[in-house]
Amino acid sequence: MKKKFSIALLTLTVILASSCNNCDDAECSGSGLVIPINVLRIGDDSDLFDGETGIYNAYECSLYRLSGSDTIFFTVDYSTTNINTNDSVVLLHVDARYFDYYFEFSDGDVDTLSFRYNTSPSECCGAIYDQNSLIWNGRTKYPSNDAIRRFTIRK
Repeated sequence: MKKKFSIALLTLTVILASSCNNCDDAECSGSGLVIPINVLRIGDDSDLFDGETGIYNAYECSLYRLSGSDTIFFTVDYSTTNINTNDSVVLLHVDARYFDYYFEFSDGDVDTLSFRYNTSPSECCGAIYDQNSLIWNGRTKYPSNDAIRRFTIRK
């Protein structure tokens, strides 16, 4: 009887272990990406969103894309970087399923953005998206190698 119980227990353990999903605790971000943009003045590289040189209000900027006659808005956040607190970043929340967007500055100026992504498969989350370049008004930009991989735009 003891041997049958041990075999049954072992069988149950194997079944439970094989049905355990390693992905249960995975946090997947879906197709959403947060892309940090640093906007500097051409010439002196002063920050255009922060401090004495700031001319734009990040809270009055908008990010959107067009779909037929619809305008779909996306979130724009603002932060200072933890690498250099004198530099601010505008955080663009984009959907990696789409490439082309428009960014409207607080003064009404509208720039075009087109994101390019690398995708890689993930066991738990499906496709993982990583931005590899940004085309801002027709000029290709690449993320910096700092910890937040931000793009630097000069206006």
